[in-house]
Amino acid sequence: MFLRILLNSLIPPLKDYEKVLFDNLINKLASKAGSQLAKQIESINYVQRHANKKEVTLYTIKNNKPFFNEKYQFFLNLPEVKLASIIFKDSVESENFHADFWLVNGYIFSIEFDKSPSKIKNSNIDIKTIQVFVDPMKKE
Repeated sequence: MFLRILLNSLIPPLKDYEKVLFDNLINKLASKAGSQLAKQIESINYVQRHANKKEVTLYTIKNNKPFFNEKYQFFLNLPEVKLASIIFKDSVESENFHADFWLVNGYIFSIEFDKSPSKIKNSNIDIKTIQVFVDPMKKE
């Protein structure tokens, strides 16, 4: 983990297509929610990929422990809630992917793909639909 954090300046923790997905999600959210999400994403410095890269968990690590900056926490502070889903197409493989974005305790925590995105090599993806399920700036 420590080595991953040191390598971030050379090899960013997020893949190019993941950045495109987040950029589109940020633009789809209301401005304040999008701004908060952007701040959370900027602080991510450790990413784990599980189940053939179908599950991506996102962390901010500080002093070798997960760190949660309360300034960037969403008001919607539930143990787990699906924020949004994006359906996109990979231009090289010509197949559709479905990505679900999950919040945990008011922070972006994971992306779950319906199939492995391991063949996607760049940011050249085509967004088909974005569906936002909750307003993370409202308490529920």
